[in-house]
Amino acid sequence: NSVVPPTAEQPSTLEGRERTFDGLISALRAAWEADDVLSILEALRELDALKLRWEAVKGSGLGKALGQCAQHADEDVAVRSKALVAKLHKLAQRQGPSYGR
Repeated sequence: NSVVPPTAEQPSTLEGRERTFDGLISALRAAWEADDVLSILEALRELDALKLRWEAVKGSGLGKALGQCAQHADEDVAVRSKALVAKLHKLAQRQGPSYGR
C-alpha cells in the first residue's frame, strides 16, 4: 500500500486549515474521511507536538478521532494514533481528577 503525496489536483486536507487545537482535530477528521494518509500523519505529528491540558482535551472529541485512526489499515497511522491515545491517558491521570471514576 504505497502513499502518493497530494498533487495540485488533490491537495492535502490540512492545507489552509487553522493550526489551532480545534483546527487540528477538524483536519484529522477530514483527513480520516478522505483516507488521506499523509494528512492524517501530519495532523497526528502536529497534535503530538502540542502541550495539551486535560480540560481542553476531555470534551474535544480527540479521543474518538484517535480511536478511529488507531484502527486504520496503514500501520504508521495506527501506531502513531495509539501512542497519542496513551499520551492522553497519562495526561488524564495527571490532570483529570475525575478520570476513571
